[in-house]
Amino acid sequence: MSVALSQVAAAAIDNGRKGEVTIKFKFDPIEKTSQVRVDHLLYFKRPTMAGSAMEEEERATVMHVGKFGRISLAQEDLFHERQGRLDK
Repeated sequence: MSVALSQVAAAAIDNGRKGEVTIKFKFDPIEKTSQVRVDHLLYFKRPTMAGSAMEEEERATVMHVGKFGRISLAQEDLFHERQGRLDK
């Protein structure tokens, strides 16, 4: 995402025209778990001297949903257990 933002911003300055970055997330619950599948789409369009260049990237990540809807790559208690082992 940071690469897309930088490329579009630089192209907008270099070519004096608007660029665009779109990020889209879809959340699909995984049955009988506290997890969701997050489909993410990154689309960006940067101006060029003669027109524009576009790129699109689509991926998915499974994420854990914790207390108050906090999302993370794994259950929070697993992070705390691991941190406790590393501190000893």
